[in-house]
Amino acid sequence: MSTAIVYCGLSDGFVIGSDSLVLNYQTGAIQTDKERKIFAFENPSISGIFAWSGTTIAIGSGGRGVLISLIRETYKILAVINFQDFANDFNARLNDRISILEVNRTRDIARGIFLYYWMGIQIECRITIFANGRTWESKIDFFGPPTGKVVIMCGGDPDEFDDPHSLGFGKNIIEAYIQASIDDPKYKCIGGKPQIGKLTTEGFSWLTVDPYLSFTTEI
Repeated sequence: MSTAIVYCGLSDGFVIGSDSLVLNYQTGAIQTDKERKIFAFENPSISGIFAWSGTTIAIGSGGRGVLISLIRETYKILAVINFQDFANDFNARLNDRISILEVNRTRDIARGIFLYYWMGIQIECRITIFANGRTWESKIDFFGPPTGKVVIMCGGDPDEFDDPHSLGFGKNIIEAYIQASIDDPKYKCIGGKPQIGKLTTEGFSWLTVDPYLSFTTEI
């Protein structure tokens, strides 16, 4: 997985962090080390954030030549989704879109995390996209309330953390872990700088992020 994503959910909100390195999906070369990877979404009944790791942009095969960006497709789905049945509705819509990407092998392709408040209730949802030997397909890995633990969705070596007692403590743990993954030369697909944000009932805000971070795929 070509990124580091770590998060935790506490009673007063979520903290999430990632690195800022992006590799070219065709060549594997460094495309930028200043990429934004954490995104917010809101409507009258929901406030949330999401992030994807792995192959997030691909071109459809079989002569179709359609460019698929998981971030752009996520925003399109979030604009029309039924949040009362988030897991099933999002998964069905995403499967319909990514099924045009034809493959001839099986492997994990990408992982997504969605952290949000729906009608005041905290929820986290993890999604995996995989190649099933014919096309891309997605599945819901987890859907429920936050656990209060620091979760490494993808990154460097697994680590054991103290349970954070505050969003500030969670931010420090996550930032230190991501920086250690960036500094470790064996993780060439993790780099740039840590970007950390939080989501509370008041909405999303950055805790540490470089002002020059960009987003290379239009939404």
